[in-house]
Amino acid sequence: MKQLQRLIGIVCCCLVFSQPALAENSAQEALNHFLTGLKTLEARFEQRVYALGAATTPATASGTFRLQRPDQFRWDYQTPEVKQVIADGRDIWLVEDDLEQITQYYQRSALRGTPAAILLGLERLEKHFKAVELGEQDGLLWLELRPRSAEHEIKRVTLALRDNMLRYLTWVDQLDQITQLRFSAIRRNIPLDSKQFRFEPPPDWDLFQH
Repeated sequence: MKQLQRLIGIVCCCLVFSQPALAENSAQEALNHFLTGLKTLEARFEQRVYALGAATTPATASGTFRLQRPDQFRWDYQTPEVKQVIADGRDIWLVEDDLEQITQYYQRSALRGTPAAILLGLERLEKHFKAVELGEQDGLLWLELRPRSAEHEIKRVTLALRDNMLRYLTWVDQLDQITQLRFSAIRRNIPLDSKQFRFEPPPDWDLFQH
């Protein structure tokens, strides 16, 4: 569940982060452009997870991410195994097709204490994070979010934007595990069928509730 919280929470953090831009052509300015008027979002994602300094091969995954503001999300993992994470505004459903298993979390409780709580109106981002401009590199504008508290489970979050679109997102947790997301085929404010943010558990699957 921790990885699920971080995945949804960190992306939500970036999707709701908004401050006045302090510099022309800054990452904050690009992010503000991206967020202004944002209602829906769809993108392909590639995910890599590995430990800092470890020699092991990163764990990889890929799929599709969809967002319908203010509080509905959907992650469709297609590799290495099929699974879905569906947030319908009340519950979060972790659906593991290969195991015919579903885990249900009450959305507000599951995300409490994470950046996603900002999207739900529970907390303010500025209370927990400070934004630091990292400049331009390889045609991307880079921004780092640093937790104000040393006790936060995330050490830092880094995001990169090009053409006012979020392209890369990386975060490091307190165990020095690094998660990297690369977004492509991004489509903003397209019509999304609200049915895809609903889920009804199959009666013959195992259901675990938290």
